[in-house]
Amino acid sequence: RDSLYILLHQKSALVNWLLYPYAPQKPILITQNLTENKSFKRGIDSIANDYVKDIENAFLLCKERDVKFFHFLQPQLASRNPNTSFEKDTLINNPYTRIGYDLAYFNVCYPIFRKKLDSLKTKENIINHDISSIFNNYDKEVYLDNCHLSQHGNLKVAQVISDYITRE
Repeated sequence: RDSLYILLHQKSALVNWLLYPYAPQKPILITQNLTENKSFKRGIDSIANDYVKDIENAFLLCKERDVKFFHFLQPQLASRNPNTSFEKDTLINNPYTRIGYDLAYFNVCYPIFRKKLDSLKTKENIINHDISSIFNNYDKEVYLDNCHLSQHGNLKVAQVISDYITRE
């Protein structure tokens, strides 16, 4: 339903009303609200700890089998700067999607993930490649939503990962 709306919302008021007869939803949470919410902070800290523990376990499994381990912190819409007109008009400022919430979530989570990933480098010598900003100043449309990429985006990510792997 959301993808149909994204395609048609600027073309038809009737489509807007049929798909969302109760009017647009305002994002309930924004970045500031999330950072001030104590239960959210506890929850995100737990998620970040589990995320890092999973990476550590994967690294140890690779080490046990004498296989090189790579970790890449992936790009997402909140990490792109500047956003394209399509991203701003159709994704970010669209009151009919929950992307505002998703962006707030990533704006709060990624700094926490980065900090915990840095601790892995010290603790286990796990190298993290932060490729979250690879679309900064990139001229192609790459986001279909807050984290899913078009073929151009997937190709760029694959090229960047391939470059890291072949260098090491």
